[in-house]
Amino acid sequence: MPKQEKGIRDSCPIPYELYVDGKLNADKKKFEITFEARNEIFGAMSAGAPFIVYAPGKYRNEEVKSWAFAVVPGDELKESWSLSDFENNQYHLRVYGPNGFFREFTGNENDAALGIIVSYEQERLNKRPTGNVMVQISNRDKQPHLILITDNAYKTGPIEKTIGAGGSKNATINIVLNQGKSFGWYDFTVKIKGNALFQKRYAGRVETGKESKTDPYMGRII
Repeated sequence: MPKQEKGIRDSCPIPYELYVDGKLNADKKKFEITFEARNEIFGAMSAGAPFIVYAPGKYRNEEVKSWAFAVVPGDELKESWSLSDFENNQYHLRVYGPNGFFREFTGNENDAALGIIVSYEQERLNKRPTGNVMVQISNRDKQPHLILITDNAYKTGPIEKTIGAGGSKNATINIVLNQGKSFGWYDFTVKIKGNALFQKRYAGRVETGKESKTDPYMGRII
């Protein structure tokens, strides 16, 4: 099969500030995804974005369903999917956006009550993005969980963190993922020890407003 030419090249900045995440709704009968194209970093230059969502397994007894969305700068939208429409009531959704942006969610009604927010680390003084990824996890369950973060491409090594039970002083943890060696490109999965179904995967590139490099994983230099 043909292969991507080895190596990387200079890459122009793109004013994307995209956020997509999902969670079960209050009664745990639907999985809700929020799509955002913020304009906090790039202001009037911010770009909106298209997103395509795929259900790769059976959805309403059909193979591979898809849905298309578009978000204008500074706006957000939400959509939800009933768990009963997925095979065995186990949701599985993949979200594709521009410039390598990707999210994947799997689980069921027994998901732990975790809130996961993936954002872009900012410098303290000028609030410009550093190129690193921030992962904030909060726990509303009555028991602690062991969180596993696995890098899928850029060899930054696994991370294990214990998050305290809801209401404790350790019920929220913040993790910075340094993407300096990958030029802002990231691809990692968040899992919980003891729960084989639950996982959230995040991939893309942190846009800083500065020139960067094309994906070193795709260029086969990592």
